[in-house]
Amino acid sequence: MVHTKDLLDIRPSDEGDARHVRFPGELSESVSMLDFKNDRLKLFSVGAGNMDTPEGEALIKSFDGDTPFTKLVVYSHNDNDAWKKLGFAYEGVIKGYFRDGGAAHLWARYSEDARGEEDDTSDLDEIVTLASAKEVQEPSIPQEISTRLATEADAERLAALLNHTFDEYPKELTGESIRKMILSLRAVYRVATTADGSIVACAAVELDLGNRNGEVTECATHEDYQGQGLMAYLIRELERDIGNRFGITDLYSTARAHEVGMNMVLAKLGYEYTGRQINNCRMPRGWESMNIWCRSMA
Repeated sequence: MVHTKDLLDIRPSDEGDARHVRFPGELSESVSMLDFKNDRLKLFSVGAGNMDTPEGEALIKSFDGDTPFTKLVVYSHNDNDAWKKLGFAYEGVIKGYFRDGGAAHLWARYSEDARGEEDDTSDLDEIVTLASAKEVQEPSIPQEISTRLATEADAERLAALLNHTFDEYPKELTGESIRKMILSLRAVYRVATTADGSIVACAAVELDLGNRNGEVTECATHEDYQGQGLMAYLIRELERDIGNRFGITDLYSTARAHEVGMNMVLAKLGYEYTGRQINNCRMPRGWESMNIWCRSMA
């Protein structure tokens, strides 16, 4: 049986790690990302026709055998039903994902049936319906709270707040990893602070400068300051930050599907619900589904 890792031509990424890889042959134009923490493999800029090749067939076959990945996610330029014939399920779309302004259609295949099953679909759908019915509102915050862009000097405190908020998270949250993200311009962070300088909320936009999009992520508010509109305010400011500095106008976010609060925040900021990634990553409840929300500021 072919092992998934044996099909990969692993090369260092621009960020200096080996998470980004390339497949040989017909799939060589597609950049892939290995995500061992979440047992998933992401494949970008590929069409169903690329999978109808020896390399594509070998990849799909490897998912039926010995593989460390239980989820394969394809970011495709099209929503062609040919993906269904290959055993993929349509999960949603990220609008404006690619550099040419095109959308990324997300198709998923699972090596374990349980990874693709969702027991509480109706409850999660109800949260989306409730959030989507909210009118767009411009956020405000209490006068005693200030906001600013974070710097590398804030990295340890950002990590402390995020780890205090999340018992489990899809990626590493350390002061060093956050510092690298800030210094390499892979992410822009904003913080909300009290009069004594304590950081009580944070949010980030992870940048994909190649495709000219950004993902709103790493959103956390200390429990003593929740319900004051801090998160919505930080996200709105981040939108202006990256628009002015990088000219990025297409943003998306993935919110925990069972959590009402963050879905409400995004909806009231004018984000549009565009799908759900089933059991997508490890969060405090274990495998959690993530709702996709998109906004164009063009």
